[in-house]
Amino acid sequence: MPTPEPRTPAPPFLTDAQRAHLAVALAHLEDELAEVEHLATATPRRTPLRLELADLPTDFSRAIAAELERARAQFSALAVSLGLERRERSRAREIQGLLVTMIVQADEAASRGLRGYGPVDPSLPPVLDARLDEIRAAFIRILACLGTRASYPRDSR
Repeated sequence: MPTPEPRTPAPPFLTDAQRAHLAVALAHLEDELAEVEHLATATPRRTPLRLELADLPTDFSRAIAAELERARAQFSALAVSLGLERRERSRAREIQGLLVTMIVQADEAASRGLRGYGPVDPSLPPVLDARLDEIRAAFIRILACLGTRASYPRDSR
């Protein structure tokens, strides 16, 4: 009597909503893992408003390399075993979304937004608001470079 072939177990049942949620949640974890890798391998940045400290243990990036690969392999195995589909991510739309958010945040950082934190010195608006207007204009010009008809918030002042 021939031996029956081993049966491959059916993948666990997921509703469409569960499948979509898992795909989004796991993609987010993949993105965060990529950020960990970037921080572990990149030279610390020094900007006018932020200083990234070089405070990682010696050889940290080498020490975590195998774990990064193991985690990525697990993401891949989950995607296959649960039938999760790879989703497209438009870099143009992502940049557009980031820039629109940045435009709004630059607008909210203006002197009128500081009133909730106390009286605003009258000499502040000409300095702060003028610089923020330039920063906001730069964001709008970057947005225009996408070549799309991206909408962005109009000046609400």
